[in-house]
Amino acid sequence: MGPNPQTSFSNSINNLDLHPKLKALLQYSLYNRKPPKNFFDNASYYYYNAYIRPKLSIALKNKYIKINKRYSFDYLSKTYNLTIYISTNYMIYEFITLFKGCTESYIYENGIRCEYYDKEHYHYLFGIDNDRIFINRVNWAPHLYFNEFEINNVKIRTINNNSIYDILHYSIDLGDKEEIVIDVNPTPAVNVRVQGDIVLTVESPYWVYNIMGLEHIINHTHLLVLDLINRILLEYGISANVRRNGLLIESIAPRKNDKTYLDKLTKLLAKEIQELFSSIEVIENTIYVVDGDYKDIAIDLRLEGGGLNNPYNHIAIIVRNRLDREENSNLIKSLHKELLNAFENMGYISLDFNIGNHYIKLHNVKPLSFTFRPSIQPLTLNENIITITNPLMFLVTPDTTIELHHPDHGIKTIKFKDVYVIRFTHVNTHRDYIRERNRVILRNLELQTP
Repeated sequence: MGPNPQTSFSNSINNLDLHPKLKALLQYSLYNRKPPKNFFDNASYYYYNAYIRPKLSIALKNKYIKINKRYSFDYLSKTYNLTIYISTNYMIYEFITLFKGCTESYIYENGIRCEYYDKEHYHYLFGIDNDRIFINRVNWAPHLYFNEFEINNVKIRTINNNSIYDILHYSIDLGDKEEIVIDVNPTPAVNVRVQGDIVLTVESPYWVYNIMGLEHIINHTHLLVLDLINRILLEYGISANVRRNGLLIESIAPRKNDKTYLDKLTKLLAKEIQELFSSIEVIENTIYVVDGDYKDIAIDLRLEGGGLNNPYNHIAIIVRNRLDREENSNLIKSLHKELLNAFENMGYISLDFNIGNHYIKLHNVKPLSFTFRPSIQPLTLNENIITITNPLMFLVTPDTTIELHHPDHGIKTIKFKDVYVIRFTHVNTHRDYIRERNRVILRNLELQTP
């Protein structure tokens, strides 16, 4: 790696509580030497040389270099200020771009005036997986640190692993174990890194057995009310177009007295709905159902413009829940219980899928994505099949087993101590990281000529 470092330099690095391979990389970095390729996984090695080492060289020289982008200056140059955060198993290199913009003018005493400012911040995370270094670009560096010292104008700050977990959005790291049993209190949800960049979000099953699908059920009851209104309109020979959450009667209200027609339709619906439900309340052009299966449903009637060269306006009928009430009606409670019972009666299954290079096999899980047909259906509108979509979310029990396979990380087995809801996610990285990583992989791809 070149000449031996000074004693104080060496002692400062050697005394750090840091993984040996990261400690060696730190020395290569501070001497601006190219580290061995076998330190890294392939993608991280190329990423280091493409995105990190050039910034490192400029930061260590501590000199401004000219760049082509001038913005509003005659001369623009930049350098990088480097701070390195170190925990037991991780490092973060924080590069802050410092710009120097200069303008020539006879107004100034020496003929030139310069402004200094910082702009882009770059944060690169180094960690160990299978005894090789991986790199992620992350969104920020820790705000708190324990100690700080300086080596060749580079600040070194010591932190703990928990600070890194906060940045990556997980609180427990089990990525280095081949077999694990997840035993956590899932209130609130807990994020567990299980392999590579794969994170399991572990939650309480309370949501599944109390809230799941409730919004769909509420929307279904709105559809049932629309069906009732549509049947009333059809009895009077009025045809309406069905929209997502309402009905539209096109070109029915003459613009000269459209409010009169709006009020007339409101009175018509109020009269008929009064006969169907035990109690209603009418405020202007809104009908509220006060009691019964559709309690606290609001039916809004309003005018919509008919467009140019059309002497008529449209009347829209919108169904919603009353905004100042939170209690669900008996019908909503009944249909929601029906949905939850349908989910409860679903069997546990086994399935497999891929997330990136991770091949995942699940045994005895219940997916939280399924379809449900409510027993009460509209008569004049289309049948409504409810689709519950919760991608990569499952109900797991102590009988569940998950296997993760990866070409670099090997095989990992996961079991659970209790009943949980789990969701597969990724560690939190910078939005540009994947595209940058893809670039360096493709740039360095070597293929045999056919």
